[in-house]
Amino acid sequence: MIAKHSHLPLIMAASLPFAIAVFFITTFAIATPLTDEWSVVYNAMIMDAAPRNARDLLSAIGEMRWHIYTHLLVIPNLIYLALAPLVHFDARFFMFLTLASNALILVCAYSRGLRAAAFFAASVIVFSPARYMEMMWGFQFALGLSTSLGVVGLTLLDASAGHRHRDRFIAAGAIALLCGSLCSSVAPFALLATPIILLKPEYQAVLWKMLAIVLVALILTIVYTFGLAQALAGTFWFALLISTAVGSLLLSSPVGLTDFSFNARSAFGLAIFLLNVLFIFRAYRAGELARLAYGISLIAYGLFSLAAIGITRHYLGNWHLQCALPILVGTLWIADKSLDSRSNYSKYKTAGFIIVSVAAVTGYWNAFAYFGPAYRDYAISVRTHLLALADDPLQEKPYPATAGWDASPELVKFLRDSGNPDFRHSSR
Repeated sequence: MIAKHSHLPLIMAASLPFAIAVFFITTFAIATPLTDEWSVVYNAMIMDAAPRNARDLLSAIGEMRWHIYTHLLVIPNLIYLALAPLVHFDARFFMFLTLASNALILVCAYSRGLRAAAFFAASVIVFSPARYMEMMWGFQFALGLSTSLGVVGLTLLDASAGHRHRDRFIAAGAIALLCGSLCSSVAPFALLATPIILLKPEYQAVLWKMLAIVLVALILTIVYTFGLAQALAGTFWFALLISTAVGSLLLSSPVGLTDFSFNARSAFGLAIFLLNVLFIFRAYRAGELARLAYGISLIAYGLFSLAAIGITRHYLGNWHLQCALPILVGTLWIADKSLDSRSNYSKYKTAGFIIVSVAAVTGYWNAFAYFGPAYRDYAISVRTHLLALADDPLQEKPYPATAGWDASPELVKFLRDSGNPDFRHSSR
């Protein structure tokens, strides 16, 4: 399944971004679970207190929280219950787990023929601390697993074409998408991208025409419902949110953004989308859209995920940038395939990948110089709050209110008794 290329030195160089990500975590992250991660810590507390007989275990399972907000957390809960006690509920372990799930996205793209120069550029982005929150907030392993399993599902479906075990690949892809859906609410959007891969080449043109019709119908419906002015304003807002998310993969972003404007982030994102339009249009004219189906499906997956965030959240958190990863990886994959040796523009390909990698250095700098230290200060303030909870349970909270799983003296005691490095030496 994995394509073999003679670019081993460059692929080995791709380990450098991974090493930088590891260094970022070890430099700025702390062991304390933060905010939403407390929901799974409370589940572990319920399980720890439950007697070890079948009826009481079932009762304990029923008491646990298996979803928060719109996210199912079945598999993350099972992983957390199994592994967190072994690592003393050290949140940094799950940050490394997020890093490993991101590596899955790279492996998938490489398995579908992403060549070494593009692979290196993808690794610079996939392991970039520009998305610092997933490297400083252990709970984000749930979103990371969901995103990467969606990519795994699409990859397996794409690999099924022409394979003698096609049914097995399709079944494995479906299982990956199901597992991703049980991790968070991102992977289900990969299902919307599956027709791009599964349709036979002779039906691809029909699919694009149907999509064009659906898009026109959707636009007309929005205009009719909200009026032209409001529809244009909403479309512009969505375009800025999505382009800002893609550009932030390179340049990084604050913890949360609610106001979107045309700036460096959105300009980079817009340029990337215009390149995709160019590549896809050229392939359409040449009758080679099917050849780019895998990359297009990754881009569609990311677009659907970001659109859902815009509709349901109305803001863009730095942790949401994980959902945009398939877009940029898909773009690099399409560029790699479009600018091959048959293309008149192939000589510009390596230069383009270098430009993307160099631009991403800005995100590394912003993470190490500004966002990483600032978020570490916030995390330390939460840890300080937790350590003082036993003496002052009513003290002001330095974190945003959760939906029912705020920290408590009992949670702090559990972390201390479990040997968490930030609490095991506390006296209370």
